[in-house]
Amino acid sequence: MLFSPYKQNLKKRIEKISYLLSGIERKILMNEKFWKIPLGRFIQKLIFLKRYSDNFEDFLMFLLGAKDNTQISIKKKEKIFFNPEDRKNILQSESFRLYKAISGFFWLEEMGICLLKNDKIILKKDKVELEIEKDKIKDFDFFFEGLTLLGEKVRFLSLKDKVILLSFEFPHKKKDEVKMRINLETNPDTLYNIYEIFFEEPYRCCDFSGLSVLDVGCGTGDSLIYFLKSGAEKVRGFDISKNAIHSAYENLKLNNLSAELFCREITPSDILSEKPDVLKIDCEGCEKEIISKYPLTVKYIAFEFHSFPAKMFLKLIRNKFVPSFISFYYPSLGIAHFKKIIQ
Repeated sequence: MLFSPYKQNLKKRIEKISYLLSGIERKILMNEKFWKIPLGRFIQKLIFLKRYSDNFEDFLMFLLGAKDNTQISIKKKEKIFFNPEDRKNILQSESFRLYKAISGFFWLEEMGICLLKNDKIILKKDKVELEIEKDKIKDFDFFFEGLTLLGEKVRFLSLKDKVILLSFEFPHKKKDEVKMRINLETNPDTLYNIYEIFFEEPYRCCDFSGLSVLDVGCGTGDSLIYFLKSGAEKVRGFDISKNAIHSAYENLKLNNLSAELFCREITPSDILSEKPDVLKIDCEGCEKEIISKYPLTVKYIAFEFHSFPAKMFLKLIRNKFVPSFISFYYPSLGIAHFKKIIQ
Protein backbone atom coordinates (compact mmCIF):
# COMPACT_ATOMS: atom_id res chain seq x y z
CA MET A 1 0.00 0.00 0.00
CA LEU A 2 1.34 3.45 -0.87
CA PHE A 3 1.84 5.88 1.99
CA SER A 4 -0.58 8.77 2.34
CA PRO A 5 1.47 11.81 1.12
CA TYR A 6 2.39 9.92 -2.05
CA LYS A 7 -1.24 8.98 -2.62
CA GLN A 8 -2.30 12.62 -2.28
CA ASN A 9 0.26 13.76 -4.86
CA LEU A 10 -0.65 10.87 -7.12
CA LYS A 11 -4.33 11.75 -6.91
CA LYS A 12 -3.60 15.33 -8.02
CA ARG A 13 -1.58 14.06 -10.98
CA ILE A 14 -4.31 11.62 -11.95
CA GLU A 15 -6.90 14.40 -11.85
CA LYS A 16 -4.70 16.41 -14.26
CA ILE A 17 -4.30 13.38 -16.54
CA SER A 18 -8.07 12.84 -16.48
CA TYR A 19 -8.66 16.47 -17.41
CA LEU A 20 -6.16 16.20 -20.29
CA LEU A 21 -7.81 13.02 -21.58
CA SER A 22 -11.17 14.81 -21.61
CA GLY A 23 -9.76 17.56 -23.80
CA ILE A 24 -8.44 15.21 -26.48
CA GLU A 25 -11.12 12.55 -26.13
CA ARG A 26 -12.85 12.59 -29.51
CA LYS A 27 -9.74 13.03 -31.69
CA ILE A 28 -7.83 10.18 -30.06
CA LEU A 29 -10.71 7.75 -29.58
CA MET A 30 -11.59 7.69 -33.28
CA ASN A 31 -8.04 8.05 -34.68
CA GLU A 32 -7.14 4.78 -36.43
CA LYS A 33 -3.40 5.56 -36.47
CA PHE A 34 -3.00 6.65 -32.85
CA TRP A 35 -2.27 3.05 -31.74
CA LYS A 36 1.06 3.21 -33.59
CA ILE A 37 2.34 5.61 -30.94
CA PRO A 38 3.86 3.60 -28.03
CA LEU A 39 1.06 2.86 -25.53
CA GLY A 40 -1.36 4.67 -27.84
CA ARG A 41 -3.91 1.85 -27.75
CA PHE A 42 -3.80 1.80 -23.94
CA ILE A 43 -4.59 5.53 -23.88
CA GLN A 44 -7.45 4.96 -26.34
CA LYS A 45 -8.96 2.32 -24.06
CA LEU A 46 -8.62 4.56 -21.00
CA ILE A 47 -10.48 7.33 -22.83
CA PHE A 48 -13.13 4.84 -23.93
CA LEU A 49 -13.66 3.78 -20.29
CA LYS A 50 -13.56 7.32 -18.94
CA ARG A 51 -16.37 8.49 -21.20
CA TYR A 52 -19.16 7.07 -19.04
CA SER A 53 -17.43 6.54 -15.68
CA ASP A 54 -18.57 8.62 -12.72
CA ASN A 55 -15.33 8.07 -10.77
CA PHE A 56 -12.72 7.17 -13.39
CA GLU A 57 -9.89 8.63 -11.26
CA ASP A 58 -10.53 5.87 -8.70
CA PHE A 59 -9.88 3.26 -11.38
CA LEU A 60 -6.53 4.90 -12.26
CA MET A 61 -5.62 4.95 -8.56
CA PHE A 62 -6.45 1.25 -8.39
CA LEU A 63 -4.35 0.44 -11.47
CA LEU A 64 -1.34 2.25 -9.98
CA GLY A 65 -1.69 0.47 -6.63
CA ALA A 66 -2.83 3.47 -4.61
CA LYS A 67 -6.04 1.58 -3.83
CA ASP A 68 -6.36 -2.11 -3.02
CA ASN A 69 -10.04 -2.19 -3.95
CA THR A 70 -12.36 0.12 -5.80
CA GLN A 71 -15.93 0.30 -7.07
CA ILE A 72 -16.54 2.01 -10.41
CA SER A 73 -19.87 3.60 -11.15
CA ILE A 74 -20.97 3.90 -14.79
CA LYS A 75 -23.58 6.56 -15.56
CA LYS A 76 -24.83 6.11 -11.98
CA LYS A 77 -26.57 2.93 -13.15
CA GLU A 78 -24.01 0.13 -13.10
CA LYS A 79 -21.36 -0.64 -10.48
CA ILE A 80 -18.28 -2.81 -10.95
CA PHE A 81 -16.03 -3.95 -8.10
CA PHE A 82 -12.25 -4.47 -8.53
CA ASN A 83 -9.93 -6.27 -6.09
CA PRO A 84 -6.15 -6.96 -6.05
CA GLU A 85 -6.62 -10.20 -8.03
CA ASP A 86 -8.05 -8.18 -10.91
CA ARG A 87 -4.94 -5.99 -11.02
CA LYS A 88 -2.59 -9.01 -11.36
CA ASN A 89 -3.90 -9.68 -14.87
CA ILE A 90 -6.14 -6.73 -15.63
CA LEU A 91 -6.60 -7.54 -19.33
CA GLN A 92 -8.10 -10.98 -18.56
CA SER A 93 -10.05 -9.83 -15.51
CA GLU A 94 -13.81 -10.50 -15.72
CA SER A 95 -14.43 -7.17 -13.95
CA PHE A 96 -12.37 -5.31 -16.56
CA ARG A 97 -14.14 -7.10 -19.43
CA LEU A 98 -17.47 -6.15 -17.87
CA TYR A 99 -16.27 -2.54 -17.49
CA LYS A 100 -15.36 -2.42 -21.20
CA ALA A 101 -18.59 -4.10 -22.30
CA ILE A 102 -20.89 -1.79 -20.33
CA SER A 103 -18.99 1.28 -21.54
CA GLY A 104 -19.31 -0.05 -25.09
CA PHE A 105 -23.04 -0.59 -24.64
CA PHE A 106 -23.57 3.02 -23.56
CA TRP A 107 -21.51 4.26 -26.52
CA LEU A 108 -23.61 2.17 -28.93
CA GLU A 109 -26.79 3.32 -27.18
CA GLU A 110 -25.70 6.91 -27.81
CA MET A 111 -25.21 6.01 -31.48
CA GLY A 112 -28.75 4.60 -31.63
CA ILE A 113 -27.55 1.02 -32.20
CA CYS A 114 -28.20 -0.56 -28.79
CA LEU A 115 -30.98 -0.43 -26.21
CA LEU A 116 -31.85 -2.37 -23.06
CA LYS A 117 -35.27 -4.05 -22.96
CA ASN A 118 -36.49 -6.60 -20.40
CA ASP A 119 -32.94 -7.52 -19.30
CA LYS A 120 -31.91 -8.06 -22.91
CA ILE A 121 -29.63 -5.91 -25.03
CA ILE A 122 -31.21 -5.27 -28.41
CA LEU A 123 -28.67 -4.38 -31.09
CA LYS A 124 -30.00 -3.07 -34.41
CA LYS A 125 -27.68 -2.37 -37.34
CA ASP A 126 -28.63 -2.22 -41.00
CA LYS A 127 -31.27 -4.96 -41.39
CA VAL A 128 -30.01 -7.13 -38.52
CA GLU A 129 -31.52 -7.26 -35.04
CA LEU A 130 -29.52 -9.12 -32.40
CA GLU A 131 -30.53 -10.03 -28.83
CA ILE A 132 -27.89 -10.48 -26.10
CA GLU A 133 -28.72 -11.58 -22.56
CA LYS A 134 -27.65 -8.85 -20.15
CA ASP A 135 -25.81 -11.33 -17.89
CA LYS A 136 -23.63 -12.36 -20.89
CA ILE A 137 -22.57 -8.82 -21.78
CA LYS A 138 -18.94 -9.28 -20.64
CA ASP A 139 -18.44 -11.86 -23.41
CA PHE A 140 -19.17 -9.10 -25.95
CA ASP A 141 -16.61 -6.53 -24.76
CA PHE A 142 -14.50 -6.82 -27.93
CA PHE A 143 -17.59 -7.12 -30.13
CA PHE A 144 -18.91 -3.80 -28.82
CA GLU A 145 -15.47 -2.19 -29.02
CA GLY A 146 -15.02 -3.37 -32.61
CA LEU A 147 -18.42 -2.00 -33.58
CA THR A 148 -17.72 1.42 -32.05
CA LEU A 149 -14.45 1.63 -33.98
CA LEU A 150 -15.74 0.28 -37.30
CA GLY A 151 -18.94 2.33 -37.31
CA GLU A 152 -20.25 2.78 -40.85
CA LYS A 153 -17.25 0.96 -42.35
CA VAL A 154 -19.01 -2.36 -41.73
CA ARG A 155 -22.46 -3.52 -42.89
CA PHE A 156 -24.42 -6.32 -41.24
CA LEU A 157 -26.04 -8.34 -44.03
CA SER A 158 -27.85 -11.13 -42.20
CA LEU A 159 -28.17 -13.09 -38.95
CA LYS A 160 -28.88 -16.82 -38.89
CA ASP A 161 -28.32 -19.33 -36.07
CA LYS A 162 -26.29 -16.74 -34.13
CA VAL A 163 -23.94 -16.19 -37.08
CA ILE A 164 -23.66 -12.67 -38.52
CA LEU A 165 -22.74 -12.19 -42.18
CA LEU A 166 -21.09 -8.81 -42.71
CA SER A 167 -19.16 -6.93 -45.34
CA PHE A 168 -16.72 -4.00 -45.60
CA GLU A 169 -14.51 -2.41 -48.24
CA PHE A 170 -10.89 -3.55 -48.34
CA PRO A 171 -8.94 -0.40 -47.35
CA HIS A 172 -6.40 -0.54 -50.19
CA LYS A 173 -8.75 -1.40 -53.06
CA LYS A 174 -11.90 0.61 -53.59
CA LYS A 175 -15.01 -1.44 -54.41
CA ASP A 176 -13.20 -4.61 -53.34
CA GLU A 177 -15.67 -6.05 -50.84
CA VAL A 178 -14.65 -8.40 -48.04
CA LYS A 179 -17.28 -10.68 -46.53
CA MET A 180 -16.97 -12.54 -43.24
CA ARG A 181 -19.11 -14.59 -40.90
CA ILE A 182 -18.95 -14.11 -37.13
CA ASN A 183 -20.16 -16.86 -34.82
CA LEU A 184 -21.49 -15.02 -31.78
CA GLU A 185 -21.28 -18.12 -29.59
CA THR A 186 -17.69 -19.14 -30.31
CA ASN A 187 -15.90 -16.08 -31.77
CA PRO A 188 -17.63 -12.75 -30.97
CA ASP A 189 -14.17 -11.13 -30.70
CA THR A 190 -13.80 -11.49 -34.50
CA LEU A 191 -15.47 -8.11 -35.06
CA TYR A 192 -12.70 -6.33 -33.15
CA ASN A 193 -10.11 -8.47 -34.98
CA ILE A 194 -11.49 -7.23 -38.30
CA TYR A 195 -10.93 -3.63 -37.24
CA GLU A 196 -7.45 -4.45 -35.98
CA ILE A 197 -6.25 -6.54 -38.95
CA PHE A 198 -7.72 -4.52 -41.83
CA PHE A 199 -7.72 -0.94 -40.51
CA GLU A 200 -4.87 -0.77 -37.98
CA GLU A 201 -2.82 -3.21 -40.10
CA PRO A 202 -0.47 -4.42 -37.34
CA TYR A 203 1.09 -7.07 -39.61
CA ARG A 204 1.82 -4.88 -42.66
CA CYS A 205 5.56 -5.41 -42.37
CA CYS A 206 6.29 -5.25 -46.12
CA ASP A 207 4.81 -5.23 -49.61
CA PHE A 208 3.23 -8.70 -49.76
CA SER A 209 2.96 -8.77 -53.57
CA GLY A 210 4.19 -12.14 -54.84
CA LEU A 211 5.41 -13.30 -51.41
CA SER A 212 4.53 -16.42 -49.42
CA VAL A 213 3.23 -16.00 -45.85
CA LEU A 214 3.17 -18.46 -42.96
CA ASP A 215 0.40 -17.35 -40.58
CA VAL A 216 0.71 -18.75 -37.04
CA GLY A 217 -2.54 -18.10 -35.19
CA CYS A 218 -4.70 -17.49 -38.26
CA GLY A 219 -7.92 -17.53 -36.22
CA THR A 220 -11.13 -17.27 -38.21
CA GLY A 221 -9.31 -16.19 -41.36
CA ASP A 222 -9.21 -12.40 -41.15
CA SER A 223 -5.41 -12.23 -41.44
CA LEU A 224 -5.39 -14.88 -44.21
CA ILE A 225 -7.81 -12.77 -46.25
CA TYR A 226 -5.79 -9.63 -45.49
CA PHE A 227 -2.52 -11.16 -46.79
CA LEU A 228 -4.13 -12.59 -49.92
CA LYS A 229 -5.99 -9.35 -50.72
CA SER A 230 -2.68 -7.50 -50.20
CA GLY A 231 -1.08 -9.51 -52.99
CA ALA A 232 0.49 -12.52 -51.26
CA GLU A 233 0.98 -15.39 -53.71
CA LYS A 234 0.68 -18.22 -51.17
CA VAL A 235 -0.57 -18.32 -47.58
CA ARG A 236 -0.48 -21.18 -45.07
CA GLY A 237 -2.42 -20.86 -41.82
CA PHE A 238 -2.02 -22.63 -38.47
CA ASP A 239 -4.36 -22.61 -35.49
CA ILE A 240 -5.04 -25.08 -32.67
CA SER A 241 -8.78 -24.32 -32.59
CA LYS A 242 -11.01 -26.54 -34.75
CA ASN A 243 -13.77 -23.91 -34.64
CA ALA A 244 -11.37 -21.23 -35.85
CA ILE A 245 -10.05 -23.36 -38.72
CA HIS A 246 -13.59 -24.26 -39.80
CA SER A 247 -14.55 -20.57 -39.77
CA ALA A 248 -11.38 -19.69 -41.70
CA TYR A 249 -12.32 -22.16 -44.47
CA GLU A 250 -15.81 -20.67 -44.67
CA ASN A 251 -14.55 -17.07 -44.75
CA LEU A 252 -11.98 -17.81 -47.45
CA LYS A 253 -14.70 -19.46 -49.55
CA LEU A 254 -16.95 -16.40 -49.13
CA ASN A 255 -14.23 -14.28 -50.76
CA ASN A 256 -13.25 -16.79 -53.48
CA LEU A 257 -9.82 -17.20 -51.90
CA SER A 258 -7.83 -20.26 -50.90
CA ALA A 259 -5.06 -21.08 -48.44
CA GLU A 260 -3.58 -24.21 -46.87
CA LEU A 261 -4.91 -24.57 -43.33
CA PHE A 262 -3.64 -26.77 -40.49
CA CYS A 263 -5.32 -27.42 -37.15
CA ARG A 264 -2.17 -27.96 -35.09
CA GLU A 265 0.88 -26.20 -33.73
CA ILE A 266 3.57 -25.14 -36.16
CA THR A 267 6.85 -27.11 -36.26
CA PRO A 268 10.38 -26.14 -37.37
CA SER A 269 10.01 -28.30 -40.50
CA ASP A 270 7.02 -26.18 -41.59
CA ILE A 271 9.39 -23.23 -41.91
CA LEU A 272 12.30 -25.15 -43.44
CA SER A 273 10.30 -27.14 -45.99
CA GLU A 274 8.15 -24.29 -47.30
CA LYS A 275 10.73 -21.49 -46.95
CA PRO A 276 8.13 -18.70 -46.59
CA ASP A 277 9.07 -15.07 -47.11
CA VAL A 278 7.00 -13.77 -44.19
CA LEU A 279 6.36 -15.27 -40.75
CA LYS A 280 3.40 -13.79 -38.86
CA ILE A 281 2.89 -14.90 -35.24
CA ASP A 282 -0.17 -14.22 -33.07
CA CYS A 283 -0.50 -17.20 -30.74
CA GLU A 284 -0.97 -15.81 -27.21
CA GLY A 285 2.54 -16.40 -25.93
CA CYS A 286 4.06 -19.08 -28.20
CA GLU A 287 6.08 -16.40 -30.02
CA LYS A 288 8.84 -16.87 -27.40
CA GLU A 289 9.40 -20.51 -28.31
CA ILE A 290 9.15 -19.98 -32.07
CA ILE A 291 11.64 -17.11 -32.11
CA SER A 292 14.08 -18.71 -29.65
CA LYS A 293 14.08 -22.29 -31.01
CA TYR A 294 12.89 -22.29 -34.62
CA PRO A 295 14.95 -21.69 -37.79
CA LEU A 296 14.66 -18.04 -38.76
CA THR A 297 15.03 -18.44 -42.51
CA VAL A 298 12.37 -15.89 -43.51
CA LYS A 299 12.85 -12.35 -44.85
CA TYR A 300 10.28 -10.68 -42.59
CA ILE A 301 8.85 -11.46 -39.15
CA ALA A 302 5.78 -9.71 -37.70
CA PHE A 303 4.59 -10.82 -34.27
CA GLU A 304 2.52 -9.87 -31.25
CA PHE A 305 4.41 -10.19 -27.97
CA HIS A 306 2.85 -10.89 -24.57
CA SER A 307 5.71 -10.12 -22.21
CA PHE A 308 8.61 -7.69 -22.23
CA PRO A 309 10.38 -8.73 -25.47
CA ALA A 310 14.05 -7.90 -24.77
CA LYS A 311 15.30 -11.50 -25.17
CA MET A 312 13.32 -12.06 -28.38
CA PHE A 313 14.60 -8.81 -29.85
CA LEU A 314 18.22 -9.74 -28.99
CA LYS A 315 17.77 -13.19 -30.55
CA LEU A 316 16.47 -11.64 -33.78
CA ILE A 317 19.28 -9.06 -33.91
CA ARG A 318 21.89 -11.82 -33.42
CA ASN A 319 20.29 -13.61 -36.37
CA LYS A 320 20.82 -10.51 -38.52
CA PHE A 321 17.31 -9.06 -38.32
CA VAL A 322 16.71 -5.36 -37.79
CA PRO A 323 13.55 -3.85 -36.29
CA SER A 324 11.40 -1.82 -38.68
CA PHE A 325 8.45 -1.17 -36.37
CA ILE A 326 7.72 -1.61 -32.65
CA SER A 327 4.59 -0.51 -30.80
CA PHE A 328 3.47 -1.22 -27.25
CA TYR A 329 -0.30 -1.59 -26.74
CA TYR A 330 0.32 -1.94 -22.99
CA PRO A 331 3.56 -2.14 -20.99
CA SER A 332 3.93 -5.89 -21.75
CA LEU A 333 1.92 -6.30 -24.95
CA GLY A 334 2.60 -5.04 -28.44
CA ILE A 335 3.57 -5.62 -32.06
CA ALA A 336 7.02 -5.81 -33.66
CA HIS A 337 8.26 -6.10 -37.27
CA PHE A 338 11.77 -7.30 -38.13
CA LYS A 339 13.50 -7.48 -41.50
CA LYS A 340 16.40 -9.75 -42.45
CA ILE A 341 19.61 -7.98 -43.41
CA ILE A 342 20.55 -9.10 -46.93
CA GLN A 343 24.28 -9.70 -47.29
